Amino acid sequence: MSIFSERFKRFSGKPQRSVSRSSYEARPETAGFSFAKKESESELKSVVGELKDNAVKNGEVLKSLSDKVDGLGDFKSIVEDCKKETRDAIHTENVKVYRNVQAVVVDEAEKVKASVNASGKSTESRVNAAITFSVLAFLIAVIHFAFDILCNLGIF
Repeated sequence: MSIFSERFKRFSGKPQRSVSRSSYEARPETAGFSFAKKESESELKSVVGELKDNAVKNGEVLKSLSDKVDGLGDFKSIVEDCKKETRDAIHTENVKVYRNVQAVVVDEAEKVKASVNASGKSTESRVNAAITFSVLAFLIAVIHFAFDILCNLGIF
C-alpha cells in the first residue's frame, strides 16, 4: 500500500480500491475533491520528506543486508572447515572401529581353531579305530574268499 493511499485512508476512515478518475469524482463522498486540485505545499513537503526518510531507511536496510551477505562468505568457509574436521574425525573413528573388529575376529578365529583342533583329535582317534576294524574286516573277508575258492577247487 502506498503512502498516498494510506493518507487517503486516514481522511476517509476506510481503505479504498483503485478506481478510475471519473468514477472516483462521481462518488457523493468525494464530490468536492478532484484530481485537478493541488494539494497544499506543506502536505507535499511532508509526503516528500516521508519518501526521503523511507528511501534512507531502505538504503540502510539494504546496506545491512549487503554486509550480512558479505559475512556469509566467512560463515561458509567456517562451515566448510567444520565439515572437513568432522569428516576427518569420523574417518579416524571408523578406522579405529575397523581395527578393533579385526582384532576381535582374529582372536575369535584362534579360539575357534583351537576348539576345532581339540574336537578333531577326539574324532581322529575314533576314525582310526573305525579304520582299524574296517581293515581287519577286509582282511578277514579276503581270507574267507580265498578259502572259499580253495575249497571249491578241492584243495581243502
